[in-house]
Amino acid sequence: MEVFKTLSDPASYVRQLAPGGPLHDGWWLGSGEPMPRGIANSELEQWIAADAVETLAALCQGRIEALYEEIASRHSRPQATYFAEKFRTDSVPGLMWEFYPDARELVLVRDFRDVACSILASSAKRKGMEQPSDPRVVLADIKARAGAVASAWLERSKRAHLVRYEDLITEPAEVLEGVATYLGLDAGTKVVDAMVAALSEEGTAAEFHRTTTEVGASIGRWRRDLDDDAQREFTAVLGPKLGTFGYVV
Repeated sequence: MEVFKTLSDPASYVRQLAPGGPLHDGWWLGSGEPMPRGIANSELEQWIAADAVETLAALCQGRIEALYEEIASRHSRPQATYFAEKFRTDSVPGLMWEFYPDARELVLVRDFRDVACSILASSAKRKGMEQPSDPRVVLADIKARAGAVASAWLERSKRAHLVRYEDLITEPAEVLEGVATYLGLDAGTKVVDAMVAALSEEGTAAEFHRTTTEVGASIGRWRRDLDDDAQREFTAVLGPKLGTFGYVV
């Protein structure tokens, strides 16, 4: 999807016909100065902007599907219903819905104040790894993230499915049954129990990211980790976005 976005951008495909500037590095992406000139032939421009973009879309989608068909074959899952991708809250999820109208989207959120505390705790745990340690620096970053997630949810809430981290931890069976039902998969007890069991599996990655002794301690940690002034500031700044997902402000 990133390749498709880049190569279908006018600055990219026009640059290939009217390069301008030195031809080295990623010149064909069209992001460097001077900006490419327009195409004098309107019919050719229409062909590049429409027909050629559709051909590019087919190529990119074909590579996605070839990869997952290979993975499904290697794991003896020829009838697999879905492949799963983790996305940022940018334009890519919307594009995926265009490419795959029968797709499903899980929007996973967590109290943004707790997210900030986890970042701060991670920074303290990994000193010297260029992690932010100033609460206000983290707040600025979290504000942007929260806004992007809230916008994505408001835009696609009628077809996406919300999963709150806190609910997943405290009521895993109910939440995962809802996920399976949304995906149109078997939501029976045996399947849900296996999903719940998988949640408790830990590995090197989980240990690397852990900043609390117990998973439950990660819920509402902002009340313990932030001082009174920081609590008020974080809640004031993040309040509207917290309310979007049903968090108490």
